[in-house]
Amino acid sequence: MKIIPSSIAIAALLLSMVNARPASITTFEEFKQAFGKQYENIQQEMEARKNFLESLKFVRENRGAAINQLSDLSLEQFENSYMMSRESYEANIRVQLKAKLDFCDITARSTSASLDLRSLNHLTPIRDQGACGSCWAFAGVAAVESAYLAYKNQSLDLAEQELVDCAARFGCHGDTIPRGLDYIQEQGVVEEQVYEYNGRENDCEPPEKPRHSIKQYCQIDHSNVELIKTALDTHKAAVAVIINIHNINAFRHYDGSYVVEKDRGIFPHFHAVNIVGYGKSPEGIDYWIMRNSWSENWGENGYGYFEMDENLMQMEQYPYVILSL
Repeated sequence: MKIIPSSIAIAALLLSMVNARPASITTFEEFKQAFGKQYENIQQEMEARKNFLESLKFVRENRGAAINQLSDLSLEQFENSYMMSRESYEANIRVQLKAKLDFCDITARSTSASLDLRSLNHLTPIRDQGACGSCWAFAGVAAVESAYLAYKNQSLDLAEQELVDCAARFGCHGDTIPRGLDYIQEQGVVEEQVYEYNGRENDCEPPEKPRHSIKQYCQIDHSNVELIKTALDTHKAAVAVIINIHNINAFRHYDGSYVVEKDRGIFPHFHAVNIVGYGKSPEGIDYWIMRNSWSENWGENGYGYFEMDENLMQMEQYPYVILSL
């Protein structure tokens, strides 16, 4: 990944220096203290230290990278715990081919020059999926929560765990965004406080509590930047997408800068996130604002800025937006 500094990125860097954010971490002891890390035994801690030092070397050698709470994991541990499995991603493709999904009846139109749903208060706080490949549930729930804020001015904290336990075929190994949205459309979903997230696959035991549902969602036509911008500008609600990450280490340690070159690597890794806005950098680079579910320690307080390009992680390939509640 090639990084070009911007005024926003520079401002974020200055802020991180003032607040002594984790970007300044240079030792394993500092890392443990910053993220409250504790290990079950000496062997596990030694392995974590080894992984941290490898992460630190990567961060020092690559611009646009920073130490975060994921830096004590080996690449294999990270892939197995935070990424969707290839099986679940291929299941998502089959959903697109076989299911009668509603495609959005959207015509591209002139849109505002920039849009950031954070400034509209149309987003709930950043979540943390933990060591469970439940990103598909978090992306779907974030889209629904955003729609409730946009359409009803109602702030909800919905239970991703219910989707993992009750809607999923693969659970913590990933699943499809439509599977989660279909469940919310048909069954509704309870709030987090009555079905707390634990990052594991459990028996489906949804409480009999007030449930929140959606009436309709749709898939935006494949790889159409202007249609995604139109959907965001029209509905003012988050779009859920699946991305293909090739440079997994760069993405894992992403520090919030603008990515301006294609994601390079050998094998893709699959992840679900949200597009929550767009803009243009001072250098004239059109970008998406991405919302992740790896806590506020990732990127810029949980968000990232990625160049609009259908080949960049195929971000525009499978976008979904909530139409009505």
